[in-house]
Amino acid sequence: MTENAELKQTIASLRENIINIKQQNELANKQSSNLPSISEEEIAILQFLSGVEDASFLQITNGIKHNTTKTKYWVNRLSEFEMIYTSHGYNNVTSHGLKQSGREYLVENDLV
Repeated sequence: MTENAELKQTIASLRENIINIKQQNELANKQSSNLPSISEEEIAILQFLSGVEDASFLQITNGIKHNTTKTKYWVNRLSEFEMIYTSHGYNNVTSHGLKQSGREYLVENDLV
């Protein structure tokens, strides 16, 4: 094979690699754009919930060391994003836990 033919083959192979890399990059961007943008405090809540089975609102508030109003706001947002669930149990005790999409956010962003 001549040097010119080898160079043409190399160029074709490199172009194919570039196309594959662009497609992988586009797929990664689509996947990351599906995840909502959340605050550091909301990430702290997800991380806290990843370490427990269920937690009361008070446990979350104490766990992330913020006041109740802000924590309630963040918990409600995470619930709206369907990253955490709320269950109402015996004696009106409400608990919160991590949903699969919350785990996904932590794993995909290397936060656990």
